[in-house]
Amino acid sequence: MNKFILLLLNIVLVSLPAYSQKKIIDTTAYANWSEIRYPSLTADGKYISYTLMNRDLNRRVLHLMSADGKWNKTIPDQYYGEMVADEKYCLIKSSDTLHLIKLGTDKTLSIKVSSYGMSDDQARNVLYFQSSGNNDLFIRNITSEENREIKDLGVVDSYYFFPKVKSLLVKVKDSLQFDLKLIDLTTLKVREISKSQDLRVITPDTINSQFTFTIGDHTTDLWHYNIAENKSTHLFRSTTELIYPMRFSEDGNRLFFLQSKLDSTRSESLADLNIWSYRDAPGMYDPIMSFGNDLYSVFSFKDKSIVHLQHGKSRIDLLSGNGDRYAIEIRDSLLDGSRFTPKSSLISSVDGRVMKEFGPYVFSAPDGKFLVYVNGKDYFAYEIATGTTTNLTAHLNNTWIKTEDGDYDFANLTAGVVAWGKDDHSVYIADEFDLWKFDLTGETSAKCLTAEYGRKNKIAFTIIGVNQTKPMFNQLIIDADKKIVLVAFNKVTKQNGFYYIKNSKATGDPVKLIMKDGTYWISSLALSFPGLTSNSFKPVKAANSDLYLLEYSTATEFPNLFLTKDFNKFTQLTNLHPEKEYNWFTTELVNWQVPGGRMLQGVLYKPENFDSTRQYPIIFYHYRKASANLNAYMIPRQYPGCVIDIPTYVSNGYLVFTPDIYFTKGETGKSALDALTSAADELVKRPYIDERRLGVQGCSFSGFTTNYIVTHTGRFAAAASASGLADFVSGYNSINGGAIKQEQFEDGGPYQMGSKLWENPQAYIRNSPVFNVPDLTTPLLLMHTTKDFTVPFSNAMEFYLAAKRLGKKVWLLEYGNNSSHIVTGKEGDDFNIRMMQFFNYYLRNENPPRWLTEGRLPKNKNTDAAFDLDNSGRIP
Repeated sequence: MNKFILLLLNIVLVSLPAYSQKKIIDTTAYANWSEIRYPSLTADGKYISYTLMNRDLNRRVLHLMSADGKWNKTIPDQYYGEMVADEKYCLIKSSDTLHLIKLGTDKTLSIKVSSYGMSDDQARNVLYFQSSGNNDLFIRNITSEENREIKDLGVVDSYYFFPKVKSLLVKVKDSLQFDLKLIDLTTLKVREISKSQDLRVITPDTINSQFTFTIGDHTTDLWHYNIAENKSTHLFRSTTELIYPMRFSEDGNRLFFLQSKLDSTRSESLADLNIWSYRDAPGMYDPIMSFGNDLYSVFSFKDKSIVHLQHGKSRIDLLSGNGDRYAIEIRDSLLDGSRFTPKSSLISSVDGRVMKEFGPYVFSAPDGKFLVYVNGKDYFAYEIATGTTTNLTAHLNNTWIKTEDGDYDFANLTAGVVAWGKDDHSVYIADEFDLWKFDLTGETSAKCLTAEYGRKNKIAFTIIGVNQTKPMFNQLIIDADKKIVLVAFNKVTKQNGFYYIKNSKATGDPVKLIMKDGTYWISSLALSFPGLTSNSFKPVKAANSDLYLLEYSTATEFPNLFLTKDFNKFTQLTNLHPEKEYNWFTTELVNWQVPGGRMLQGVLYKPENFDSTRQYPIIFYHYRKASANLNAYMIPRQYPGCVIDIPTYVSNGYLVFTPDIYFTKGETGKSALDALTSAADELVKRPYIDERRLGVQGCSFSGFTTNYIVTHTGRFAAAASASGLADFVSGYNSINGGAIKQEQFEDGGPYQMGSKLWENPQAYIRNSPVFNVPDLTTPLLLMHTTKDFTVPFSNAMEFYLAAKRLGKKVWLLEYGNNSSHIVTGKEGDDFNIRMMQFFNYYLRNENPPRWLTEGRLPKNKNTDAAFDLDNSGRIP
């Protein structure tokens, strides 16, 4: 067993209560937890697939099952399977073997393969493969089980299927060169297309039965082949740029590609020098944000012209519909000197001209005829063909985009565009609570689908998607005459469930289906506890059935999969309860008042074996909003990243409190201070909380707020801050591995200052913990990674040195092998041990580890962890 695991096991065992009936969560427990990932439902609703995954241990098992529960199959070491042959089979690649499983049966065909491909038509019913060590190509019709064979084709590297002309393009390799061959799947005749040792990128156009390919390394020749005409054409040669074809236009008349400048030969006579100038674009010398020389361009087959589509440093997103004649160009603010949010433009993908400028958020209708964008406080629709702009929300008095109670929180983003109308040129947009339907032409008035029931009752609504395993809201299509099922979350009671609307034409309040003290899906969880809660699967409907697949959990019950038709009766598909063996936690919603009168909420975590006659230490973990997690399940993590693992700490006798924080513009630090100190005042009224043993912990943004809190109050007995900013002034003027910090402070930035440094310097100083280090009395453990590309390590060192020079009790753990604030592997094990040892000493009166009392010399870093406890009586 890893020495880190043994040590942490000893740490958590040392304080195990004698009367505990269940196991405590320690490092041996993490292997017992897996997550349900990639749930999927076939179009007819008859079969379900999902993967049980333990990401810390890199363990996964694929599960296939029937909706009626009469058939199931497990496949170890697999992430997912591919549904093929009209979703009657599941195709799985395992090492050098293909497994073709007929759903609902015990029939599995296993084939040793060196390569394979699938027909990419709708049915996906034809499999192409080669066996290891064999140059023959086999073609199998999955449904009919018919096999055909082409002898001595060669070793196939890749496959490209063209359904309209029933042809298969293969790239064949031998020891000296690549051969491009086209196979007529009706006659099995093979046509030689090209031979070259430098055959590179193949770009198929399956709709128009054509493809391009490149030949060359330092010099690129671009070739075009039309299958129907059996015609190969040399398009052009580039000697100064590499050519990477991306895709054809929908009509097949143009080719989009990247041009990449070849590196010029370096002159040995020139000095190794960067010249910095006030004329430089932001990010010019930034190691991550300095893009390469790639240029997105388009080639016209008609007039043989090349048009460059990019205007400076940007990325291009082609719009679907309209024959790919338009694109959105997104220019990143870190590159062009704009505000924190990027800028967007509508451009012609035919001639490259800029047609209209937008703000950061642009949504394209599925048919490509309309764009929806945000400008200030309103949503607008732009009709591309006419150039007409319509203010969709002008007559709503801005009520639909207000955040609750005027909270100035960077993370308070409305859901925005959640769906589009199927045939009626409409768009569905969500505010903080309700759903609205807008006519993109502006001819009919806006309609609140939920009749403002959400705002009146503090319930946030969103729409369930059809076969959406990923929440791509802006591509959901709504049929105006069909029932709309809504996911609902009550922001006051934290209940979660479902409502429905008869159709988008109906009037009146939405109808409740079910609301429970549990979790189906809550979109805000990702903002509250990034990566800690297990609630990532949004419910989906089968495409051709009225069945819905969803997860349900509570704080004390693992998230299991369920099926339902009516949201009244639910069929449980999985029955996992790993928490039953362990001293788990319970949750309690706490309400209290902060200075100024605002009511806040938070979640108090207590161990399952909680004893109200004892006194407990408590750690305040915070990150913006947290109360939505009242009924959320948390999977214990071996590598929680940079924060305490709440299930582990609570199982080992700590209480943990996670408060909501409401922010005031320019007073980010004070907002957090007020929330946590007032929460502490409320909680210490409870006799089982020891007010002498209060701890606070945070990472990244909440690392900054932790730094602020402990430099403005002595209320806490210990604090651990990971990757937190401490100096807003130097932070504002820093460039750090890809993140130019200035933009993160102004409007739209996560530090929520709302102004430039020069406009309000005192606010920046006031929010900087480093200026209040003389008032630091709380023992503080800092953690930072040397290569952190979000918060500069130099900022943490500045804070540490200030505290050290003033004689404060401060330690800095610097990890050199991680490029972000998330530490994993041996660094993650190390940090978990040291943070728990730190809190155990200051909050549980246990002996301190030697690294706290003695430190550790740099020369001993590879030989002495200094984890052992110091029994000498020395005080850190």
